[in-house]
Amino acid sequence: MTNDTYTPKSDDKLTVSHLITVIDNADPVKFFPQGGGFQQSMPADTFHSRFRKVEQEELDAIMWHPAEFDIDGAYEDRPAPGYQLGYRWNGWAQPAFEREGVERVAEIMNAGPSHLTFDEDRDVVMIDLGDEVDDDCRYEEYEGFDIIVQGGETKHVYAVGAGSWCWDDVEPDDEDSE
Repeated sequence: MTNDTYTPKSDDKLTVSHLITVIDNADPVKFFPQGGGFQQSMPADTFHSRFRKVEQEELDAIMWHPAEFDIDGAYEDRPAPGYQLGYRWNGWAQPAFEREGVERVAEIMNAGPSHLTFDEDRDVVMIDLGDEVDDDCRYEEYEGFDIIVQGGETKHVYAVGAGSWCWDDVEPDDEDSE
């Protein structure tokens, strides 16, 4: 198993949404879209004529950018503001939120059986998913960390639910962009 990252040779600029993960570089090459999807295969000569390996330095240079997030319409017309690199987990967005975004997540969670709080001393967002969830997966914690966003500004964020919740990145309505 290789787990190397590739992108189409036709891409002028590296785009996370076009990345694929190679799991077997033999002939045929076996791969799947970054973040999840069906495994695919392609003859090695065809694959290597269409795709190039992405070096770690290129992946490290991908910048966080602002986005808004929702889960199954729960946030209605006020999605949670945050940031993303564009990577996916099983097809879902992997956001990181500043305090404002975490507070919006708390509004939604605390209206139901779940409860979100901050532990200021440990710089951790703590989640209790409620009595209906088994104890082994009922509690979650998300430690704060710093990111650099496009433009070079540092932001302190929490990756609440990234890699485990079904977050959608919300595109602004066409009407809002007019």
